[in-house]
Amino acid sequence: MNKYFLYSHLQKTFQSIRKETREHIYLSFHRAYLLSLFLLIVLGILYVWTLNASANSGYQMTSVESIRREKLQEKHFLRAQIAEQESRAELEKHDDRMVDIRPENISYITLE
Repeated sequence: MNKYFLYSHLQKTFQSIRKETREHIYLSFHRAYLLSLFLLIVLGILYVWTLNASANSGYQMTSVESIRREKLQEKHFLRAQIAEQESRAELEKHDDRMVDIRPENISYITLE
């Protein structure tokens, strides 16, 4: 092994190493054309997949939003029914003639 290999490698500049590397790599016009076509196809597939995922998410959000709106309307309807049933007019309409219990009306039963 050449003990000066590392030293000779350090003497080369970045530009000369880059030039030697480019000389060893051969990429013809047809290979470059096929590579760019392949990359365009991969990017097209990735774009369609992303678009599909986005559309599915939007559809799911729309359906969840409609369910939420429906449940909110149901909640408001139930609250309105509760308020109507607790109203004084409704309570007086179903009055069963019970006497209000006041503290002065309370009598205790003893065991004597």
